[in-house]
Amino acid sequence: MGTSDVQALIVHDAEGGDDLDVGAEFSNINQFWDTADLVDSDFTFTPVSDTITINTDGLYHVAYTTFVERAAVDNRFEFASEILVNDVPKKVCIGSGYARGAQGGNDVLESAAESSCYVDLKSGDTLKLKNYKN
Repeated sequence: MGTSDVQALIVHDAEGGDDLDVGAEFSNINQFWDTADLVDSDFTFTPVSDTITINTDGLYHVAYTTFVERAAVDNRFEFASEILVNDVPKKVCIGSGYARGAQGGNDVLESAAESSCYVDLKSGDTLKLKNYKN
């Protein structure tokens, strides 16, 4: 396969990551991206969305890093991330992150998770990334 055969999608969140606080409780959150850096014809993506639509059948290399933050309710938190295909967890590309704040104060806690895998996708499939508390 020559480099002209490779199609790519590169998106990011220019605001620096999702805030995982919902009141005092942590909630499952789909990752939203606000900026599309490169969208080739195998993909459809509209900025400020959580959904990538696949336009061509194939084996796809999916790689991500996701950054999250959470104002401290507890001084520590752990989270995980996974991809969803057609809103169903795929149980591949699972990443995790952990943050530890100071013992005596309410810190703003930040962490990141990353993963990479190959996934067989069909035209019309949707791809999302979900962050959740372990």
